Amino acid sequence: MNSSKANLDELLQELESESDEKKRGGARLIGELRERGAIGSLIGLLSDSNEAVQEAAADALVKIEGEEVIQKVLPLLRSEAASVRNLVIEILQSLGEKSIDALLSLLNDENHDVRKFACDMMGNIGSHRAVSHLIATLDDPNRNVASSAAEALGNIGNKEGVEPLIKSLKSKMWLSCPAAEALGKIGDAGAVQPLIRLILNCSEEDNLALFFAVKALGDIGEMEGGEFLISLLESAQGAIITHIIEALEQISVGSGENLLLKAKSGKIIPLLLTSLRNENLEVRRKAIITLGQIKSPQAIEPLINLLLDSEEEIKEAVSETLIVSGSVNIKDLYKGLTSKEPEIRAKLAKILGEIGSPQSSEVLIPLLNDGEEEVRIETAYALAKTGNASAGRSLRKALKDEVGHVRSAAASALGDLKVKEAIPVLIETLSDPYPDVRRSAALALEKMKSYREKILPCLLPLCKNKEEEVRASALYALGKVGGEEILDVLSLSLEDESPKVRQVTVNILRQIKGRSAFSLLQLAANDEDPAVRVAVISGLSQAHRDEAIDCLIAALSDSDFRVRYEAAYNLRFREEKVVNALISALKDEVGLVQIGAAEALGQIGVQEAAAPLRELLHSKDPEVTEAVRRALKKIEK
Repeated sequence: MNSSKANLDELLQELESESDEKKRGGARLIGELRERGAIGSLIGLLSDSNEAVQEAAADALVKIEGEEVIQKVLPLLRSEAASVRNLVIEILQSLGEKSIDALLSLLNDENHDVRKFACDMMGNIGSHRAVSHLIATLDDPNRNVASSAAEALGNIGNKEGVEPLIKSLKSKMWLSCPAAEALGKIGDAGAVQPLIRLILNCSEEDNLALFFAVKALGDIGEMEGGEFLISLLESAQGAIITHIIEALEQISVGSGENLLLKAKSGKIIPLLLTSLRNENLEVRRKAIITLGQIKSPQAIEPLINLLLDSEEEIKEAVSETLIVSGSVNIKDLYKGLTSKEPEIRAKLAKILGEIGSPQSSEVLIPLLNDGEEEVRIETAYALAKTGNASAGRSLRKALKDEVGHVRSAAASALGDLKVKEAIPVLIETLSDPYPDVRRSAALALEKMKSYREKILPCLLPLCKNKEEEVRASALYALGKVGGEEILDVLSLSLEDESPKVRQVTVNILRQIKGRSAFSLLQLAANDEDPAVRVAVISGLSQAHRDEAIDCLIAALSDSDFRVRYEAAYNLRFREEKVVNALISALKDEVGLVQIGAAEALGQIGVQEAAAPLRELLHSKDPEVTEAVRRALKKIEK
C-alpha cells in the first residue's frame, strides 16, 4: 500500500470517528489535500448531528470541487433536513458557474421546491447563461418558482429580462411584485412607464404592488419617474408616503436635482406636516428629515412641538433637523424659547448652541435666569458655542447660581469663551463645595493659560488654604496653567498633611519634564500614603534613568501590594538587574503582583525568564496562570 493511499485511509477513519474534533480536523485536511476519494464520506457528514462538522465537510467539498461533487450533492436538495438543504445550496453557489449546467437541468424537476432552489442559486451566482431559461420559468405553474425566477433576473441584472418582466407586471400580484422589484434592480429606463401604469391601476387591496413599484422607480432613478412620484404624493395616504419620499430622495441623489425642493411648490409641505401626526413612527421620522431638507419656515413650530414626543428617536430626529433648517430660519427658533414647556426651552437652547450663531447670545442670556435648572445648564453650554464673549458678564453671575451643575456649566463656558475678566471669579470658584464645579473652574483656567502671568499669583494663596479640597483644587489648576516655575510650590505641597493634596502634587510633577521635577518625584517615593506612592511609581516609569529603575526595583519590596504591583508592571526595561528583580517578584505572596511581574517579563521578552514563569503555571490562581501563558507566548516569539 503506497503512502498516499495509507494517508487517505487514515483520514477516512477520522471522518468515521466518534469525536467531533477528529471529524472536523479530518474534513479540513481532506479539503486542503483535494482528496477526491473522500467525496462520498464528506457528503455523509453533511447530515452529521454536529453543525461544525457539517460546515467543515461542506467547506472541504467546495475545495475539492468538480462535476462529481456537484452530481453527488444535488439529490440532497430533496432532503427533509433544512440544514442539509441549506449546506448543499451554499456548496453549489460557492462553485459558481461550474454549477450552472446542473442547476439548469433542475428547472424541469417535478419537485417545485427544487425548481425554486435552482432559480435562487442561479440568481445569487449571477450567471448570464441562465437568463433565457429563467425568462421561460416566469411561466412556471408554481407561484413560488415563478417569483424566484423574477427575483433571480433582477439579481443577475441582464437587460434581456426587461421586456419579459414588464409583461409580468400585468400578471397577478404575487408575480407583479417580484417583477417590479427586479426591474428596479436592472435599472432600465424602459420600465418607468410600465411601472407608472402599474401604480395607476393598483386597487386599494394592492398595497404591496404599489410599494414595490414605487421603490423600483426610485431604484431606476429616472427624472420621469420622479415627476410622477411628486404628483402621486398629493393623493397618497398612509405608509406609502414614506416610500414615495425615499424614492424621490434616491432619484435626487442620482440626478443631482433636489426633487423635494421642486415638490415644495405643490402640496408636499402640508402633506409632510400632516405626516408628523401619523401613528407610524417611521413615517413621522421620514417626514421630519424631509422637512429639514426643504428648510420650510412653516415646519419650525410643528417640529418644535415634537421635541416633547414620547419616542426618543423622534426627538433626536427633530433636534438634528432643527439644527439644519433652523440655521436658515433662526428667528423662528427664537420664538420657541418662550414656550411654557421647560423641556422645549432647554432643547432649543442646546440646538441654538449647535447652530453656533453669535447673534443667538442676545436671546439666550435671559434664559440663565430661567426657573428650571436644566434650561440654565443648557443655556450656559450653548452660550459657549456661540463664541460671543459678550455673554461673559452674565455667565460670571451664573457662577453664583444655587445649583452646582449650573455653576459648573458656567465655568466651562467662560473657559471656552476665554473671558479674561472672569479669571478672579473662576479662581474664587476653586473654593466651591462641589468637586465638579471646582474641576470645571480649573479646566477653564487652563484654557486661558495665555494669561498665566495674571492667573498664577492669584492661585498661590489658595494653595495654603486651610481647606483640603480648596488646596487640592488650587494645585490642580496650578498644574494646568504652570510649568517649571511652580516647582517651589509643589515642593512644599509634597509635605502637606493631606494625602489627597500630595497625590495631586505628584500627578502634576509627572506632567512636568526636567531633572528638578524628577528629583521631587524620587523624594515622594517614600510617602507614608500608598496611593501617593502608586502615583509616584507611574511617574517614575516614564523616564529611563538609572535612578528611576532603582526606585522601581526598591518599590517591589513595598509593604503595600498595590505599590508592588505598579512597580512590577512598569519595570519594562531590558536590563539584567530589572529581569532579576522581576523574576524574584514572581514569588510574591500576592497574585496581582505576580501578574504584574509576568506581564512585564513577557513585554521584555528575555529567554531566562521562561523557566521561572513556567513554575507559576501550577498556580491555583487562574488569572496568574493566564498572565504567565501570555508572557511565555511573547517570549517564545
